Amino acid sequence: MDTVLSSVQFDSVCADNELGGAMAAHYFLRGNSKRAAMMLALPSTHNSRARYRGFAREMKLHGKECVVIDCATKPGENSTANAYEAFRRYVKEHGLDFDGLFCDGDLGALGVLKAANELNIAIPETLEIIGFDNIAEGKFFHPALTSVDQNIERWAEAVEEIITEY
Repeated sequence: MDTVLSSVQFDSVCADNELGGAMAAHYFLRGNSKRAAMMLALPSTHNSRARYRGFAREMKLHGKECVVIDCATKPGENSTANAYEAFRRYVKEHGLDFDGLFCDGDLGALGVLKAANELNIAIPETLEIIGFDNIAEGKFFHPALTSVDQNIERWAEAVEEIITEY
């Protein structure tokens, strides 16, 4: 569950980033994945850390090790380019020692898709990739990006419900 600002006295709507991370882990756990990894492509924020916590906790609860690839992206840097470079570097140094990869954001996942294509890694046959945000551009890649959907339409409905109550 994401942190609720108890000191702020107003209603709000937000994504449960920890749950989203746990859902990605659960996808790998119920599938054929033998070893999963998580790429931290976004700058370290509350949301990205919550996604990692949810993913890592779910993997640990099921006795599974989780490889972590930290791109060390700073605010203002390009997370797609950093993920692309970090994935290529990781595979060069360690080989592809996992078959499922959860990226903390879709833009990082798109960088990994490009790198995997260049390295002749078959997606999803050899490596399954899950992003987070479900950006519209993800469906224009081949294969289309699998992503945790924040369901923005439902957010808008919830906000409308809050507003109409007042």
